[in-house]
Amino acid sequence: MNQEEQLSSYSTFFKIYLSLSVALAGLATIIVISLTSKFYNPMIPGLIIVGLLLTSSIYKLIFTCDAYLADNELALKKKFRPMKLYAFNQIHSVKSTVSRNMENVTLKMENADGSIEKYMMQCFVAPIGIDKVSDLLLDLRNGVSR
Repeated sequence: MNQEEQLSSYSTFFKIYLSLSVALAGLATIIVISLTSKFYNPMIPGLIIVGLLLTSSIYKLIFTCDAYLADNELALKKKFRPMKLYAFNQIHSVKSTVSRNMENVTLKMENADGSIEKYMMQCFVAPIGIDKVSDLLLDLRNGVSR
């Protein structure tokens, strides 16, 4: 890879590990409280919130990737998987949501065997002059040069 440009945010995995740590600390707190005293009904909403936070953190950890544009290919690297290189015509679908200055992109890629693999990435959205990453990926899939 001669020239590569990172599409995803550098702090993505830090944020995931931070939310996972908070969820595990909350779960440990609820377990300790329930072991030392009687379990009571107001603990149920806290348990539900911790469960949702833990589930979403694990989901993000499984599907979130680092994304690079390199030599007319898209390089995607999930945390515990090897890096995969895709041609732009292998982009199956791109969906995104923007909140504040972060764009959350869900990307589905078509593998060589025809199976679809899901990737997620978080990207900073610049206030002026720079397109969203989802628009860039759709343009690359459609063959629009930039």
